[in-house]
Amino acid sequence: MKKIAVAAAAVLAFAIVLSGCQFNLFGVLDTIKIPSAGDLLTAASENAKGFVSDVQDYIDSGAVTEDNADDVVDALENVYTSQPDSETGQRAAVLAGEISITSDPETKQVVDGVIETAMDTLNAGGDIDPETLISNMFPPDLTQAGLTSILDKLTQAADAYDSFGTHIAGADDWMSSSEIGDVTQYAVVSMAVASIRLQLGPSADTDLYDVIYNGSALSAVDNPFDTTDGVSPYENGLTNILNLAGLDL
Repeated sequence: MKKIAVAAAAVLAFAIVLSGCQFNLFGVLDTIKIPSAGDLLTAASENAKGFVSDVQDYIDSGAVTEDNADDVVDALENVYTSQPDSETGQRAAVLAGEISITSDPETKQVVDGVIETAMDTLNAGGDIDPETLISNMFPPDLTQAGLTSILDKLTQAADAYDSFGTHIAGADDWMSSSEIGDVTQYAVVSMAVASIRLQLGPSADTDLYDVIYNGSALSAVDNPFDTTDGVSPYENGLTNILNLAGLDL
């Protein structure tokens, strides 16, 4: 009984100490709540640097989901288009690209699968063929609407990474080697697919669905991994990102 009384007294004393502290212990454990779309845009406009830092916290806490990802990306786009050459703008573009891919499980699965396949091919000394890439990168049971959704996410990511790559000067001052590697992998995949989609024009999604699921041949398009022929709209941004990573596809 004496031991129980001592333990109870210790718990009570601990509670009294906590009650006098200047922070809420249980509040620290609360899940971060992402503001509304309008509030996100306001925060991005009023304090871009602070907003970008907050977004990193949202990602780290798992608060960014399929339901709010587009709102967060829209606010980040507001930052990286208004100050693309600043570190804050660069960080915003990188986060927008990451969220576009990782917030949607199917899109992330596709990109991760492509990265693994591409790395295996390159490590074996082979070349990456666009038609083979497109034909094998998507799930076997995807609907046309599902494919379009993934392509939309990849295009959204590609646009963000293109801004980063186009305004990349000084990025190596704040990015770690692992961050550069992650950005490069996501950028290469998203910009390659978005390039093919843009080149195919209005019927791109239907054409790509036929290539993937009906065995049709891919229409003649510029190799999105060729960054020297001036055809792909993402060539400049992709080239700069590859240079940052010390790579040459």
